[in-house]
Amino acid sequence: VAFQICYGIFLSCPICEVPKLHAMAVVLFCTSALVHYSLLLKFCTDTCHLRCKVLLRVAICAFAGVFSLMVISRFAHGFLPQHCPMLFYVFEAIGLSAMALFPFL
Repeated sequence: VAFQICYGIFLSCPICEVPKLHAMAVVLFCTSALVHYSLLLKFCTDTCHLRCKVLLRVAICAFAGVFSLMVISRFAHGFLPQHCPMLFYVFEAIGLSAMALFPFL
C-alpha cells in the first residue's frame, strides 16, 4: 500500500510546481518501489525468480545512477546538461521499465 500511496504523491507533485516536494516524493516512491518488489520476490515462481531478481537489480542500479547524477549536478552545475543531457532520462527510463516489467513475470 505504501508503494501506491508514494506513487500517487509522486504524480501529484510536478517538478515545475513544487521542486522540493517532488524530490522528496521521488525518493519515497523509488525506495518504496524497491522495498515492495524486494518483498514480492519471495513469492515468485522458480521459473521467474531469476528474471525478477535481475530486473530488481537493474532497477536498483538505475535508481542509484539517478541519485549519483543528482549529486554530481549539485557540484558541477553545467557539466551534465552540456556533456550528457539525456543520461538522467536513460537511467530513469531503465529503472521505471524494470519496475513496470517485474509484475508481468
